[in-house]
Amino acid sequence: MFRRIAVLIGAVFAVLAISMTPAQAADGGAKTTNGAGSVWFESYGEHVTVNDWRADGHGVKAWIYELRRGPGGQDKYFLVDSVYNGKGYHAGPKTANLSITDGHSVKLRVCLVDGSSDKSPSKCGTSYTTA
Repeated sequence: MFRRIAVLIGAVFAVLAISMTPAQAADGGAKTTNGAGSVWFESYGEHVTVNDWRADGHGVKAWIYELRRGPGGQDKYFLVDSVYNGKGYHAGPKTANLSITDGHSVKLRVCLVDGSSDKSPSKCGTSYTTA
């Protein structure tokens, strides 16, 4: 009898915990195809962190896009910001605070670059998550 009550109480708490968690929010990240750089998006607070994992002479740049309704009513990814980490492997990550609408889809793209304005990024990786 007590076991059934305990199981029932546990189930009630599980349902409450799930219902109180934002269903749409999701953290996520992407890495370069060679693993030398990465970007991580934290949905709570909309923070993005860019890491340089190798002493290879390249910096790492991430582009963050938000899915919005565009002209003509079509959904489209719009650039929110880009974050460049050119501090080098032995320095820490570069973090930025963004402003993205809760529940919107987010596209992350991260590449190796030679300077913040490099026009030919390489080893790019992409992923999608939700703010």
